[in-house]
Amino acid sequence: MALPKDFGFGEDETMLQDTARRFFTDVLPTQKLHTLVAENPDPEVASSCHWQKDLWQQMVDLGWTMVAVPEGGGGIGMPVVAAAALAEEAGRVCLPSPLLQTLSSTYVLAACEAGRVQAVMD
Repeated sequence: MALPKDFGFGEDETMLQDTARRFFTDVLPTQKLHTLVAENPDPEVASSCHWQKDLWQQMVDLGWTMVAVPEGGGGIGMPVVAAAALAEEAGRVCLPSPLLQTLSSTYVLAACEAGRVQAVMD
């Protein structure tokens, strides 16, 4: 039985995952994360989201926000497992950023576009 096209890590996905792991290890050590998200340890204070814009810009520059965007839309067009690899590495370091929302919205928009095209064809 042949595996589906988007199943499993290929060379590109493995390289992306390794790069993400090294990047997050270098730029977001545990102590930096603690300082970033726990600047006020008072449990009675409402939680808030803290993320670093310069760290986000580095991820944008690496092309990670475009991993799931089809090549026809100006993206990299990697398979879903590539986005899963990024999500796994972001989760490993508890990355406070809009990366997961960005990747998710890409798939939602693609599904909406596919539905719109199908409706036009019907």
